[in-house]
Amino acid sequence: MDFVLRPGERLIRYFAPEAEDAFYLPYKYGAGGWTEFPQEVAEYAIRTEDGPRSQRDDRRWATGKLEYRPILSSKDAYYPAWGSGDNSNLLLPDPNAGGDYLGRREGSRAAQALFEMQSPYVLIDARLSLRVFLRDSNQSLRAEISLDGGRNWGEMALVKGPFEDVWQAEPSVILRSQHGRLTAVSGRYGYLIRLSMLGNGAADSIRLRDIEITSRFELNPRTLPALGHGRNELQYRAGAALQRRPFPVRIDRLSQYACHAAAVRCVTEGGQNVLWPDRGQTAEIIFELAAPDGSPLSSFDAGSRFLDLRDGLAPDKLTAETRRTSLGGQSQNEAGSAQASLAWSVSMTGGYRVLWQYDQRLPWLDGKPVNKLLRWPEVDRRVTDLPNKPLGSHCPVGADRRHQPLCRVKLAIGVLGLDNTVRVEHHDVSGLQSDTAHPKIDIGQHPHDRPSLAEPRDVFRGAQDEGRRMSGVRVLQCSAGRIQPGIEDCYVPGLAGQFKKDPVQCRQDLAGPARSGCIHPQSNLN
Repeated sequence: MDFVLRPGERLIRYFAPEAEDAFYLPYKYGAGGWTEFPQEVAEYAIRTEDGPRSQRDDRRWATGKLEYRPILSSKDAYYPAWGSGDNSNLLLPDPNAGGDYLGRREGSRAAQALFEMQSPYVLIDARLSLRVFLRDSNQSLRAEISLDGGRNWGEMALVKGPFEDVWQAEPSVILRSQHGRLTAVSGRYGYLIRLSMLGNGAADSIRLRDIEITSRFELNPRTLPALGHGRNELQYRAGAALQRRPFPVRIDRLSQYACHAAAVRCVTEGGQNVLWPDRGQTAEIIFELAAPDGSPLSSFDAGSRFLDLRDGLAPDKLTAETRRTSLGGQSQNEAGSAQASLAWSVSMTGGYRVLWQYDQRLPWLDGKPVNKLLRWPEVDRRVTDLPNKPLGSHCPVGADRRHQPLCRVKLAIGVLGLDNTVRVEHHDVSGLQSDTAHPKIDIGQHPHDRPSLAEPRDVFRGAQDEGRRMSGVRVLQCSAGRIQPGIEDCYVPGLAGQFKKDPVQCRQDLAGPARSGCIHPQSNLN
């Protein structure tokens, strides 16, 4: 797991759910709209309200929090795209001049501030809180959220002046059901928040302070290091500098995400989408990758699930079982012509390098073919040998023309389909490294600073409670001007599932020179 911990950001991981009703509740979309996906099974005592726990033993889920208090005086705290409506007309706080608020440079124009939240775990919810000052009645502050890198925005809330108080906003609720609610961020792994300061007036008549963005997430507590009796030690070392950003793709709105798409259509069956080539043609889909600020990319990941539906069976992504599909008949008589490939290039006109190509021959290691076979190759590839400078011109079709492209990913399918698991993700800043010699927990690192730890430090001391494995919270935070991955306020489960303060206070203090970035180190669990 690679994750960047920014100044003012804190990652908290609990060993158990904070509350019994705090979990990601999946929903499915069908002819009747959105409905809860988990089904009650009385015979096996499976209840949705129990959350994602095991029905056979006491294994259960855990939750955590991401808290981001951006340092408003630093441009690095904002989404790294400036101008053309992104982070425009902003007057950043200047502590040296006594400024302590985010405002507008020109009072006659609207101002926009963008903030990015990425999570290594599936999100449950999101909340925005800030202190707002609107002096005049014609002024307002609008909060919006985007789940696809700013291509589409949905309104969270709007506050009108005159106003001076703490203001909170959350993503709109799509559906409230018996066991939970579905919001815009439910089941996602990141989002953007845009604050728009609207209405004419003096430049200082709109002021924003104390911005905080919080999200809860769900995780498997068994991905956290187990703690034994007595003293426990975790050792950390600095990892590679890497900023990972996903490139969200909605295949039902392909024209908004692909800079080129030909001979392809999106087919919806039972609320599940599949990209399918026009009959007799080879579909071609090209995505253009670029960092928001145009900086070089160090690497990227790309992949998808390709579907050979010659037998009329397709994957059901909700149940992990099979389902019947009407698309299979179209390839029944053309199985010999099935083809698919994944390639990349730095040029729109050619020079593509093939990363993967579908092979129907399926070489059997034992020489004994299996009669019944689901031909759904799941493909993931990583490219690390990218050029370290911007290349080429802007993609001519549907591209975001604000940024310089660095590479393009092409998917081609003929008599095969692509389900809606198209995955493209790019990594900013060079220095990608891997080390499989030791198991690690990669927490993150500021991409523009590479501090190092002279020696491993003891960062966690705890004890078990009554012979049970310790359950608590692990906090890693990044404070302005200091490397400070930390673990704070450990808890152990008390009676009736309640939490009580453990007398052993878990603290970490990594002394060192002041820096503008914070490491998200790696844990060696030998």
